[in-house]
Amino acid sequence: MASPYERRVQSILKEYVTPLLTERGFVRDRSLYYRRLNEITWLLEVERSGFNDATQANFTITCGVYVPKVIAREMGRKDPARPMQTDCPLHARLGSLGEDHLDTWWTLSIVDDATQVDAEIGRDIVERLTRDALPFLQRFRSPADVLGFLLEPREGEDKQVWPWDRLGSLIYASILSLLLGDCAKSHTLWDEAVQAAARGPLESTMPVIEKRIFGAEEP
Repeated sequence: MASPYERRVQSILKEYVTPLLTERGFVRDRSLYYRRLNEITWLLEVERSGFNDATQANFTITCGVYVPKVIAREMGRKDPARPMQTDCPLHARLGSLGEDHLDTWWTLSIVDDATQVDAEIGRDIVERLTRDALPFLQRFRSPADVLGFLLEPREGEDKQVWPWDRLGSLIYASILSLLLGDCAKSHTLWDEAVQAAARGPLESTMPVIEKRIFGAEEP
C-alpha cells in the first residue's frame, strides 16, 4: 500500500505535471515521462530521496537526453528496455537548470496543510518545467546535437549538466562520433580522453572501456 506521501506525489503528478507533459507529447510510465523522437528520447524522471521517513518525504525531477547505444557501449551491456536518467549521456536535476543553479527538492511533511502545500509544489514544478526543462530538452533533436553540446565550452546552467568533467564528455563524444560513422574523429577524441584520464582514478579502467567501445569497431 502506498504511503501518504507517495499518494501526495502521485496526486501532484496527476493534477499538474502529467497534463502539461502530455500536451507536449510525453508519455508517462510510472515515475518516468518520455518523448521519443526519431533518434533520441527526452526523459523526465521523478526521484525520491533515500532518506524519506515517517515524518517527511522529499522528491525532485531529473531531465535527461537518451541516445541509444551510448551508455550501453561504455558499460558493455545491452540498451535498457526502459531507459532512466543513468542511461542518458546528458542529464541534470530540474532545479540546476534554473537561474540560481540550485538542486531543488520538494518536501512533503506530516505537519503540512497538504492541499495548500501540494498546490504550491505543483505550480512550482510546472513553472520550472516550462521555463527551464522543456527549453533545455528542445535543444536536442538528434545525436549530433548531443555531440555538439559535449564538445562545446559550457556556460551558465549548462555547467550543471552531466557529465560535468572533460573526461566524461570526451568518452561520450568519442562513442557518439563512432555511432555517427566518423571513426577518425572518434579515435582522436578517445586519445584526448586517455590523456585527460592520466594519473586519475579512471586511468587503469580506460583500456577496458576502450575494448567495449572499439572492440567491434562498427556501431
